[in-house]
Amino acid sequence: ELGRFIQADDFVEPEATQGLNRYSYVLNNPLSATDPTGNFSLRQALAIVVAVVAVIFQQYWALQGIAAFGAVAAAGFVSGAIATGTLKGALWGAVSAAAFYGIGSYFQNVAGVNAEAVKNGGKAMNLMKSGLTSGQTLAKIAAHAGAGGTLNVLQGGKFGHGFVAAGFTEALSPAVGQFGDRNDFGTILAKTATSAAIGGTASKLSGGSFANGAQTGAFQQLFNHVATSVTKSSTGDGAIDGATAEKARGAVDMLWFDPNDPGDLTFFKSLSNWTRNEGEFILAAHGNSDHIEDRSDGRGSIYYFANEASYEIEAHPRFASATAVRLLSCNTGLGNLASFAQDLANHLGKPVIAPMGYVFFKPNGLIFAGTANTIGGKYVFSGTYKEWKTFQPIRKSGP
Repeated sequence: ELGRFIQADDFVEPEATQGLNRYSYVLNNPLSATDPTGNFSLRQALAIVVAVVAVIFQQYWALQGIAAFGAVAAAGFVSGAIATGTLKGALWGAVSAAAFYGIGSYFQNVAGVNAEAVKNGGKAMNLMKSGLTSGQTLAKIAAHAGAGGTLNVLQGGKFGHGFVAAGFTEALSPAVGQFGDRNDFGTILAKTATSAAIGGTASKLSGGSFANGAQTGAFQQLFNHVATSVTKSSTGDGAIDGATAEKARGAVDMLWFDPNDPGDLTFFKSLSNWTRNEGEFILAAHGNSDHIEDRSDGRGSIYYFANEASYEIEAHPRFASATAVRLLSCNTGLGNLASFAQDLANHLGKPVIAPMGYVFFKPNGLIFAGTANTIGGKYVFSGTYKEWKTFQPIRKSGP
């Protein structure tokens, strides 16, 4: 008996001597490992593990303000380079990661819009656990399938193989999500391995390569479902300590968060490490497109519309010397000419700088604007950054 396979492996692994023998699969160790097509190499498996680690660190990079999109593309580039050993493979890895990340970010934004519509009394929608309607869910599956097929063609494969692998993997993503929402290494690796198995099997059944489908499935999980979830803020436990609260108050002119609310803990920590722009009058408060809220006395929310808020701001001794007012308040720039920020600028007669989305506070002092949806009672950054817009007074409004 030869003790060898009679069909040659299409893939060799030059890193190990046994890998050069095309008739000894999986480094001549077929009893303890499987290789359904003879094409899934240790190099590709290592690339997936590296991508898992990169995605975990991508969340840290995003919290530090480095563009999440760039971090995802870099992770895909490194993983593609490891999997193929070529610059071409690295570039396609970056493109694939960016494509799946873009699809995931878009539909997270859609889910956020749905949640906000329901919250604000809009028409009732039959939302699935993902926060999408059934039609939107089908559209997301179709988007993944189309991207998978297109990417496969661009890399020299067949559209149908990539289409089936990516579409089938996305369709079964809710089942993969049963591993839980934790973003630790073990959970992410388990989800990624499962998605890889689904994508590989679907590709194989459609006549394609198991390895290529597995890599597509792994990238979908990593750069669509995992990389797009960065938490807005941790709520912490207990009230903020007096020293941190005092430092936060010194960083702004008007601070309307509640120092006794565990949900506002991160806001105080962030402001205590934040560096303000010279000449600006800073107001930090919960807000929306038509109002801001004062929770500073711990007795609940007092709503202020622009005319009422202008009285409070104008009475502050530092307002007169300020060149502009900056609002650290979610969504106060939305609506443009009809926004709270524009109305406030009209009343104050000074420029008002406001976010065109949610405001994210990080404990290290990083504050930025972006899109979000609500998951488990917490805001989740969906990967899209928004600008801070300056609203010039159109007219000086009366009382």
